[in-house]
Amino acid sequence: MKTLAFWLLSLLLFTFHSNAQQLKQIVETISEKFINYSKSHADAALFLHTNKSIFQAGESIWATAYLLNIELEDSLKYNTLMLCLVDPVIKKSFAPQKFAIINGIAQVGLTIPDTLPSADYVLTAYTNAYAEGKHEKIFKQVVTIRSNTTPFRKTIPGADKHFTAPINEKEGYKVALVQPKGEDSIITAINIPESPQNILLSYHDLKKSLEVLAVQMKGTFGQLKIPNTGLRPGLQKIELLNTDQKILADTLFWKEPETIKVKLEIDSAIHSLRTNCHCRISIHDASGNPIPAMFSISCSLSKTILPTLPDIRKYYYFEQFLPPAFQIPFYWDYKTTIDSINTLQGIGNWIDADTIAEKSTPFIPITGQVFQNGRKPKRPVSILLLGGTTPVNFQTDNTGFFSISSDMIRSINTSFYVTISGGDNLESYEIQLNSSTDTLNDQVANQPFIFPNPPGNSSPQVYNMQVMSDQTITLKAVTVKSAPYSADFNSGVPFFDKGCNAYVCNHDVWMCTANPVSLHTLTKPIPGKKYFDPKTNTYILYKGCPQDYEPPKFMKSISPIWYAAQFHAPDYRQEKITIPQTNTTLYWNHLMRNNTDGKASFNFYTNDLPGIYKCVIQGITDKGPFCITKTFEVVK
Repeated sequence: MKTLAFWLLSLLLFTFHSNAQQLKQIVETISEKFINYSKSHADAALFLHTNKSIFQAGESIWATAYLLNIELEDSLKYNTLMLCLVDPVIKKSFAPQKFAIINGIAQVGLTIPDTLPSADYVLTAYTNAYAEGKHEKIFKQVVTIRSNTTPFRKTIPGADKHFTAPINEKEGYKVALVQPKGEDSIITAINIPESPQNILLSYHDLKKSLEVLAVQMKGTFGQLKIPNTGLRPGLQKIELLNTDQKILADTLFWKEPETIKVKLEIDSAIHSLRTNCHCRISIHDASGNPIPAMFSISCSLSKTILPTLPDIRKYYYFEQFLPPAFQIPFYWDYKTTIDSINTLQGIGNWIDADTIAEKSTPFIPITGQVFQNGRKPKRPVSILLLGGTTPVNFQTDNTGFFSISSDMIRSINTSFYVTISGGDNLESYEIQLNSSTDTLNDQVANQPFIFPNPPGNSSPQVYNMQVMSDQTITLKAVTVKSAPYSADFNSGVPFFDKGCNAYVCNHDVWMCTANPVSLHTLTKPIPGKKYFDPKTNTYILYKGCPQDYEPPKFMKSISPIWYAAQFHAPDYRQEKITIPQTNTTLYWNHLMRNNTDGKASFNFYTNDLPGIYKCVIQGITDKGPFCITKTFEVVK
């Protein structure tokens, strides 16, 4: 009898051990699937804070690009930001530019071609991670561009696109959540139609965190208390699975971010023309302790900042998880957004996804081919890259193929040229360049885009053909009595620089002479752009120099990957500028940090354009992103 009892007990323990081992293996398999899925998708979310929404052709779009969701050591694999303007009607890209990403931040100054027709465009941005085949979501923002030469093209939205949360629930399976006040935990209640052997529950933050737990069921009901401390603030997902690794039910819940108290003060609500404006910002947590932060600042005419200007908080907590073409309506709050957006389309099928190997092919912005007398050479050809601090010599392979890496063409203010080095009969050689970003820009231009409706409409709509109300901004004429009359004020005096020696000083001043040149940042003028000439108190229309035109076949120009672009605002205490200054952006700072007390300050001058101005500050902290705005008025 004792032998039989011992045998039965051993069988029971073996069965329990076998079940426990099987359950452990299933949990490990589910965890491995989620980790593999996460690895095959880009960790970072790209966000751009631009200085405004409405621009004039010939102006610059100033922006700071933030890589969200990554640690500093992980930012090294992101090195290049690609930008272009997409016309969503004709599916074509314009004004492609590349900018260097340093420690997860890129500083952007994108000049809008003065030949671009008036219309709504989509500012489109992506990084080298997208170019390398990783699953990076492309950032898109609507910008309106006005031109004095073409009428504004109106745009008609298409069919409605509603955000609806899918019901991912087998019949009879329910999962409900309760978050007790004062407790950092969630009670999960589970109802099932029958009592299976095992029920598993997983929860994660739509990125990386995942834990799989076994639920002790009492008949058809089970309850589990989940700690809510290890997950990232924002959207969380809970899924109910069986031992066949099938999702039986799921639900979303919201983990409140830590409180970030941001205070922005402007010394006066009303300022006169050309007066100094002093601003202070402080950033603290709920207890009043300072929080280290990085942020960008824009102070622009309020009418140029449309509701389409993205909010970094909305993007960080919601939009980065949406399918590529979707955006959230302008008016939103956390609760209604959780209830209405289809967040799960971006990640909900991970349980059924195969492991996707992450491509490791590095991003090569420029490749090329050398031909001699129209044929591929039979031996390597010497190449010279000009434009950096020192020329770089390298060779093609035996067939004349060569590539130029990102590190070789980074620049502050100069373009690059690649040419055949040495040898006789240079005219017999021809260089053909291939830009990988041209192909990528064509691809992203053909992707669908959901144009967000203005406030008052219920849902976003497909951006298709022409029809949107004209939002022309009329700037009042401004007269400065000390400014002389100039017949060339509007058009500018054409200037062709034969020696390519022209330069531009701060604030678009043509070859400054009033102050020592050493006090200014000098840049190369841009063909087609107007610059103020202090010698004649008129404007000069720069028409370019020989280097701005097509070089010979054995030499090709290369667009650089730009380093930090700088926004320059006049300091009227030191500079006597008599021409009316009517820039709609008074101040732009790519990146500022607060001090150990959580505080920072900045100041700028108003110009000759009266109106209501809005300062927008967006940035990141270790407790999440923040955004704050403040308005002031400039009067005559």
